[in-house]
Amino acid sequence: MAATYFEQALQNFIVGLAAVQATWPSIPVRVMKLAQDDALPAIIVGPHEEMHENDLSGRGGAVEWKGLIRVTSKVFADVRLITEAIRNNGTSPGTGLAGYSGTMDGWSVQRVSVEKSTFDFIWYEDATDEGDFVMDTEIEVAFAEAV
Repeated sequence: MAATYFEQALQNFIVGLAAVQATWPSIPVRVMKLAQDDALPAIIVGPHEEMHENDLSGRGGAVEWKGLIRVTSKVFADVRLITEAIRNNGTSPGTGLAGYSGTMDGWSVQRVSVEKSTFDFIWYEDATDEGDFVMDTEIEVAFAEAV
């Protein structure tokens, strides 16, 4: 059965990547936010915008999805390594999200573009000198709406 919504398909795709499974087999991957008891490192899939497209005859069904994949960890190296595992699946040429086309949990994906990644450190609000490293990767996905 296909994923109910596209973010779920993307979540399942990331969890199934060989490079992610090899090093982080139980990494939590969530849509929008982590659960309170999720361990780090973790991956968050966040939708940003969705554009529904029509062809010249007015027929719809194509979607241009833009979103963010956030990797968060207490260890800087983890955010870098996990982000790269998602992007290229540990192969050259890459077989991860960057440049992917095909079926993603029942959804017909025409292309995935990995746009850019940014690093940050988010301080805890408890007046300590602790926090989490994050790497946000912006992606664009073109897929067919019908599943």
